[in-house]
Amino acid sequence: MQAHMVSHILSAVLDRRPLFWWWSTSVETVWIWGWSLLGGILAWRIRQPLRLGIGGIIGLGLLLGICFGIFTLAGWIPLVPSALAFAIALTIIASRKQRYSFSEISRSQSEAK
Repeated sequence: MQAHMVSHILSAVLDRRPLFWWWSTSVETVWIWGWSLLGGILAWRIRQPLRLGIGGIIGLGLLLGICFGIFTLAGWIPLVPSALAFAIALTIIASRKQRYSFSEISRSQSEAK
């Protein structure tokens, strides 16, 4: 294992390649929570399912682009946990909002009778 690490460091120095870097656990946690918050806000603000789906795809594409861009700079940031947090928050908030609106409609119809 140590020989592999030394080989990697020597290769980086001789070939002038940067070594990989990554964030601390606390920064990664903030990054993941931020994407979760973004997914929730997106679901809260957009009412139409088609636009919400397009917004979700754009958000995931943006996340993928950011992660790939940082990867090309020899950085490593969490993609999969951030994408899961974004998608789960978006889905939960959208479904809760849809469920709430249906219960409001049925309650107003029963009060009108």
